[in-house]
Amino acid sequence: MKHETQVEMIRQLLDHIDEKIAPDCGKILACPVSTFTDPDRAAKERDILFRNHPQIIGLSGDLPKPGSFLTNDDLGIPILATRNKDGKFRAFLNGCRHRGAKVTSQSRGEQSRFVCPYHAWSYNNDGRLLAVRESAAFGDVDKDCNGLIELPAQEKYGLLVVHPNRNGTVDIDSLLGQELAEEFATWQFDKAVYRGEMTIDRPLNWKLGSDTFCETYHFAILHRDTVARVNFGDYTPYRRLGNNHCIAIATRSIETVRNQPTDSWNLPSVSTLAYYLYPNVHIILTSNVVSLTRLYPHPTDPGQSITRIWMYQVDHVLPKQNDDQQLNAVSQSNAYEPDFTKPLAYDTTALRELFESTVDAEDFTIACDIQKVAESGMIDVVKFGRNEPGVQNPHNQIREAIGLPPMEEYRDPVVV
Repeated sequence: MKHETQVEMIRQLLDHIDEKIAPDCGKILACPVSTFTDPDRAAKERDILFRNHPQIIGLSGDLPKPGSFLTNDDLGIPILATRNKDGKFRAFLNGCRHRGAKVTSQSRGEQSRFVCPYHAWSYNNDGRLLAVRESAAFGDVDKDCNGLIELPAQEKYGLLVVHPNRNGTVDIDSLLGQELAEEFATWQFDKAVYRGEMTIDRPLNWKLGSDTFCETYHFAILHRDTVARVNFGDYTPYRRLGNNHCIAIATRSIETVRNQPTDSWNLPSVSTLAYYLYPNVHIILTSNVVSLTRLYPHPTDPGQSITRIWMYQVDHVLPKQNDDQQLNAVSQSNAYEPDFTKPLAYDTTALRELFESTVDAEDFTIACDIQKVAESGMIDVVKFGRNEPGVQNPHNQIREAIGLPPMEEYRDPVVV
């Protein structure tokens, strides 16, 4: 992000804190609880939003050099992503052309040759069939037309995007829109260094999990002993960016900039930028760490989902420090009680602590409770407030994609 834009956003964050300005989208909306429980709706979502929509499967740092690969089994088909000897990102159906066995079951690694564990047919990381074991006995097979089935894929702005439908198309600029594409280009997420991951498998609809990343109204209550000690929750600027959005959340260290010249201001060191990328991805930039969170529905059960969280170091987004501008280091041990007298610099142990003790232990525990209440059949709707545009907009976008009308405005029932 350009420095002048960072300065503008920091001023906006300070104004929201000083004037107690909450986001306001004008009305309360009523969300039917069937959103989280209806099997027919869940099947439409899996087909339209996941099997037939481009999917972010990682960042460039997940394929750090030629010969790197990673796999994904969360989209209804097994996917193998590779970086070939020329550095190009490719994606394939992870299935041998002989009998369909996966050519690798590893989640990530380095190798330029994949050998099917069933009958040892082998492929290079461009998908080309290299050898058929005992080919004379097996019979003639044209290697040129029996390579791994390729899937549409594109890499740009540090994003690895695959379309699970071999007849689909991928256009990252179109998915992001001009403003967000330009913003991501300046963050240089292609320099992100992979540091680890965690998986959360919980009995909750995937959208309930996603909702927890899309508003900060709950910080002061649910997270009063965790991230609310670090962040200002209620007064967060919200930007809608086409089908995507960004919520800017000030950390308490933002107070340090008030008496500093603006040429020293740096947005990531005094805030968290929570990006939502339609339909199921959250990229969260906090100081010099970034997380990629992807939420996936269960293949059949609308009340179950899996969340993949990958963590990266992005030291380049912070300015080089001189002796008068040192950052305060934040790790697992002081994640919720850092020294706010200077801007903060995180490591990924702190990031993991945030996800374990805030997202999993607090957000997703509440979301599981909501799932149980939704499945009880005793309430018809939940309410999305005027100050929750980050929840309202994604739900309406998803409804439009699966052929449903927008949510209706909530009105209290008339008591006779």
